[in-house]
Amino acid sequence: MSKRAPFLIGFTLLIAGLARMYVESQVTGTLIIPGCLGSDFTVHLDVPIWRRLHCWGCYASTAGAALVAYVALQKAPRHPVRQTGL
Repeated sequence: MSKRAPFLIGFTLLIAGLARMYVESQVTGTLIIPGCLGSDFTVHLDVPIWRRLHCWGCYASTAGAALVAYVALQKAPRHPVRQTGL
C-alpha cells in the first residue's frame, strides 16, 4: 500500500459522509411503504433536521476526518525535546 493510500481513503470517507448528510438533509419527511396489490401507505414524519442528518454519513465523515488527522499528525515534523541538566 502506498503512503498516500490512508489519506486518500480518509478523504474519500469524509467527502462521501458529508455528501450523504447533504442528501439526507434534502429528503422530505415522508415514508412510503408498499402495500398489497400495488397500494402505497404514506407516513408523514415530522422529524427535526438534526435527526434526519444522523445517518451513516455521520460515522463515515467522522472516521474519514479522524484518519486524515492521524495521517497529518504522522507526517508532521517532530522536534526532539532538549533535556537540560539541572
